[in-house]
Amino acid sequence: MRWPFCHFTIFVFLFCLHGPTRFADAAPPSSILQPVPPPTMATPKRLSTLGSPQRLPPIHPLERSAPPSLAFPEEIPPPIADRIRIVQSGHQDPLHWWDALVRDPLLPESRWVKFNLQTLLADALANSPRIESVNQQNQVALEGILDQEATFDSRLLLDNRYGRTSDPVGNSLVTGGPPRLREEDWGTNLGIRKQTRLGGEFEFRQELGLLNSNSLFFIPPNQGNSRLTVSLSQPILAGGGQLYAERLILEARLNSQATDQEAIQEIQSTLAELMLSYWNLYERRSQLIQQNDLLQRGIHLEQIVQGRRDLDTGPIEHLRIKEQLTIRKTRILRTRTDLENQQTRITALIGSQNLRHDLINEMIPLGNPQTSFEKTDLRQAVLTGLHHRPELAIAAAELETKGLQLQISRNQLLPQLNALVEAYVAGLNGRSDVAGSFADQFSEGEPGFSAALEFEMPVGRRSAHAKNRAAMASYQKQLAEVRKTVLVIRSDTEIAVREMNVTQQVIAYRQATLLAALAEEQYLTRRWELLGGDGSSAGLIIEDLLEAQNRRTAAEELLVTAQVEYLRAVIRLHLAMGTLLVEQPLSTRPVPPPLSIAQ
Repeated sequence: MRWPFCHFTIFVFLFCLHGPTRFADAAPPSSILQPVPPPTMATPKRLSTLGSPQRLPPIHPLERSAPPSLAFPEEIPPPIADRIRIVQSGHQDPLHWWDALVRDPLLPESRWVKFNLQTLLADALANSPRIESVNQQNQVALEGILDQEATFDSRLLLDNRYGRTSDPVGNSLVTGGPPRLREEDWGTNLGIRKQTRLGGEFEFRQELGLLNSNSLFFIPPNQGNSRLTVSLSQPILAGGGQLYAERLILEARLNSQATDQEAIQEIQSTLAELMLSYWNLYERRSQLIQQNDLLQRGIHLEQIVQGRRDLDTGPIEHLRIKEQLTIRKTRILRTRTDLENQQTRITALIGSQNLRHDLINEMIPLGNPQTSFEKTDLRQAVLTGLHHRPELAIAAAELETKGLQLQISRNQLLPQLNALVEAYVAGLNGRSDVAGSFADQFSEGEPGFSAALEFEMPVGRRSAHAKNRAAMASYQKQLAEVRKTVLVIRSDTEIAVREMNVTQQVIAYRQATLLAALAEEQYLTRRWELLGGDGSSAGLIIEDLLEAQNRRTAAEELLVTAQVEYLRAVIRLHLAMGTLLVEQPLSTRPVPPPLSIAQ
């Protein structure tokens, strides 16, 4: 395009009149053009890097007086250099220039804490009320096993009694003469009772007593008696056998296994939510930096328009730029609110009192979403999910419980047949000689015994058959639930693998889009700085340039979103495979030390 000579003369005259800074009024000083070096920081073992409140330099050096409608540009550190010059200098990667700035404080009056993902997870395991709740629930299930095991503990029996009777006599053969029968009886029973693991009950009992009566037929007087009894009651058909006797213990163990898996599932869900929130926080911080840079590029453009107001710009260009600046400021406010909301979610998930808002108002993640991509084998991922997924273990434990109930119902189909056996030895002496009676029960006479069989069977046994059919239906229902769980795990894992693989491709496309948007903005910027003409043509070019700036920032945001989405997909894949928390059982898992923040 050939300019008319008059246009060229006016351009040279205005250039000499205003100087080169008039046309590049938004270019930063030479010291700011140097790439901002990434901050040097050691990865903390705990959340222990706390910043004290201080007034920090603005995020952009190009505009020192921020408009009143924007609440924080003057107080957001650190300065962001002009990205076009950074790209041209070749010292920074245009696809990740914001990474170093994410790790610096961004909010005004910042009381910040820096942390990595491992620290975050360890502090959540130590402080989260949700995790503490599921751990306590697991402890309740473990105590339930001990409660049922205690059914077979031996029980000590002690019975002490004293009685005195004074009854009128209507038959002289009762007392042999006295009109009232007067007796005094004292006795004590000491024994052991134990439930056997075959369903029977064993009892060992020693009785000692004193008995005296005014009856003339009571010989010898002042009796001291002793009796040692051993008895056993054993179900033979219904209610017998080790399986029936220990059914409650088995159910408690299966319940504990299911509770343990539920706890693992809840902990993995909590940790996955925390990891997603961690990377969401990184994404919001990156977008806040990108949008602030977009705002400053708009301010840069506004300064150039102001410098060319007497050449080829008019009121329409100023209005368009003002409109865009207002929109960009609004987006910054919205992004900052989302960032603070994300911090609140992380604080709630961790549950540490050291992260209260009055102590910490900015959380700075040290993670970097740039990762090496690895191809995931779909078949191996599905097999891993079937091996580790808590839902399948829970469904399998429930299936075992239903199978146990089915076996118990089959046992109840049998008739009731009990065997009773009892043997005893006894001693009796006068003059209240209880000790002599106790010795005589082992040396005098012989043992006595008894044996019996008890049989009972309901006619038709309709209740037992109904319970058996219900138990069979419950077992079949739970078997279908297991198959459904397998299909859900397979589908979740396959979807997670595909999502992770496709995000790898999306990142490559987002990078290409950003490079194209960057080249477009550079071209339109250079074209607008050099193009002269009337106000209408310059206005159209400004509008195109503003849209190009928006497209570039949108491409940067989409790239960060794609990078974070890849990590989200990795987290969802591990959650689908159940491998976020693959360690020893919760009852033996060590508890990490509590969160500490250096003041």
